[in-house]
Amino acid sequence: MTHPAGGHARKQGVSFLHLPAVRTTGRPPLAGRARYVVTAFSGILAAGTEIAVGHSVAVVVAPAASPLLAVGSTFIDLTPEGLTSFAIRTFESNDKI
Repeated sequence: MTHPAGGHARKQGVSFLHLPAVRTTGRPPLAGRARYVVTAFSGILAAGTEIAVGHSVAVVVAPAASPLLAVGSTFIDLTPEGLTSFAIRTFESNDKI
């Protein structure tokens, strides 16, 4: 192998630029709205998987460390006192619905 500036180039392992071509199925790629629907679905699926795995680990390690409980508690702690008082007065014991 000859280097453009003269001399010989050193071989440096595997380069990602020289991977073999991927065989296509002959189907056209997704276009328009279908691409957005597939992307949104995969994002929702990934988020659901993350929450499920986090919750499963929390059950074994520390139940209070569940992602859902941690985010909910943080949200309640960061909510302004006026809004919290309004919600309690308005919804009373029906606030969970």
